[in-house]
Amino acid sequence: MSINAEAEKCPCGNIGCLENYASARAMIAKVVAMLEKGAESLLKNCCNGSIYKITPEDIYKSALEGDMLSREILKDAGRALGVGLANLINILSPEAIILAGGLIGAWNIYVQEAIREASRRAFKGVFEAVKIIPSSLGDDAGVVGAASLVFMKTAKNTTRF
Repeated sequence: MSINAEAEKCPCGNIGCLENYASARAMIAKVVAMLEKGAESLLKNCCNGSIYKITPEDIYKSALEGDMLSREILKDAGRALGVGLANLINILSPEAIILAGGLIGAWNIYVQEAIREASRRAFKGVFEAVKIIPSSLGDDAGVVGAASLVFMKTAKNTTRF
């Protein structure tokens, strides 16, 4: 989903994709770039001093410890996710949006910021009708979904006698 028509190219080939702003990859790239420019952060001491090994979990843990750079990275990414959520809400008017993936662990900073941003951008009545909830499957949602598709396809193609 493109959320910025004037932005840099995404690895997928499109311009200004949500992936460039709200993904784990985007957060890590932004943290590394800020640290390379000399930003102050607890993350400087992370990973035995190798900032190139920082993970989203490291960013979240530092945010919980009060690291302002980490908090801002998570909030910025959350706002970008909120733009994407608002677009989905306005276009599809879903009953629920179920979020999955590793960053859901940062619900209280990243996702709460996304929900705030979506509430500012989505049509009020439509936003109030949608539930935004974490997947009960966590990081396994994609794998379970793929397995389910295979199972359904196999079940359709099986002839019973």
